[in-house]
Amino acid sequence: MNVLAKYTEFILDLPKTVFFNLKYFGARGMFKLPVLVSRKVKFVNTGGKVKLEGNFGFAIIRLGFSDVGIFDKRYDRTIWDVRGNVVFKGGAKIGYGSKINVGSNGTLVLGDNFVITASSAVVCFSNVRFGDNCLLSWDNLFIDNDFHNVVMKDGKTIDKSKDITVGNDVWISCRCTVLKGTVIPDNCVIGSNSLLNKVYEKPNCIYAGVPAKLIKEIEKWER
Repeated sequence: MNVLAKYTEFILDLPKTVFFNLKYFGARGMFKLPVLVSRKVKFVNTGGKVKLEGNFGFAIIRLGFSDVGIFDKRYDRTIWDVRGNVVFKGGAKIGYGSKINVGSNGTLVLGDNFVITASSAVVCFSNVRFGDNCLLSWDNLFIDNDFHNVVMKDGKTIDKSKDITVGNDVWISCRCTVLKGTVIPDNCVIGSNSLLNKVYEKPNCIYAGVPAKLIKEIEKWER
């Protein structure tokens, strides 16, 4: 993309960018514009709060942008539906087609250098926390709530919400489902099409399967 095309794109994205920064950060945020918002982002609800921790410069957070070639940039819209709290602890890229849904009692924490490549969903009605340097591929679902009560024969009700915690330096491959109560430790890789539904205690590992289990130990993974 040449300079003129980039400038044109920025001008087209400016109205939603200004709205987002003014809404959440006031006049100070409007002048700094720490969050760059694509014109294709759909604001379903902006009633919650967004907090920036640390020093934030221009466009350090990008909402609705991506470079994944297999998705249709024209029609894959990013959804922002936030009634609770979102905390950014550093830079973040939330790719097009992704859905961020935070309920009124929910808190979503995104560590520094957080990336969703495209078309993944985070549904947070309790607490969902990502550490630093987390990479989410496409078509992933993180959901900390069942949305329906399940009553057992003894009359007890299964809890609807449980926190999800993802450590530092975690790579989630495509088409994974991460359910309530999941804990993923530091420096782990999650294989494609996996289902995670419990506390995984050992760091520096590959986990994969339905449900996911430890596959092998690793030294590190690279972007």
